[in-house]
Amino acid sequence: MVDKYIEGLVREVVNAKVGVWQTYTPTVSASGGGTLTTVTATGQFKEVDGLVFGQATITVTDIGTGTGTTQFTPPTDIDSAWLHLGTYRESNLAGTLGSLVRSGTNLVNIARYDNAAVMANGAVFSCSFMYRNG
Repeated sequence: MVDKYIEGLVREVVNAKVGVWQTYTPTVSASGGGTLTTVTATGQFKEVDGLVFGQATITVTDIGTGTGTTQFTPPTDIDSAWLHLGTYRESNLAGTLGSLVRSGTNLVNIARYDNAAVMANGAVFSCSFMYRNG
C-alpha cells in the first residue's frame, strides 16, 4: 500500500514538472480568405517551464473557396518573439516539407520551403512545433 502511495506521489511530481500530454482541436483556415469546405484536425501538446511542445495532424479534404496557405490555431498563445515554430510534412500528395511560422498574433502558417502556398484537396499535414507560451 505504501508503494502505491509513493508511486502516485512520484507521478504527480513528475507531471507537475514535465507536464502531461493534453489534446486540443486546432481551428484550420485559409490565410487568403474563403472557406475550407471539409477539414479535420487533431492535436496534442504539453507545456514544460513555459515552453509548449506539440503536434497536429490536419487533413484538408476539400479546400472549397479557400485561398492562400493553410493555417491553424496553436493550443496556447505564442510569445511574439517567436517566429519559426517547427516543421511539417505533407504525406498524401507531393510529400513536401516546410516550416511552421507564426502569423499575426496567434496563428500558425504552414509554409513550404520556397514560400509557395500550401493548400490542396487531399492534403494531410503532420506538424511538430515548439514555442514559448505568450
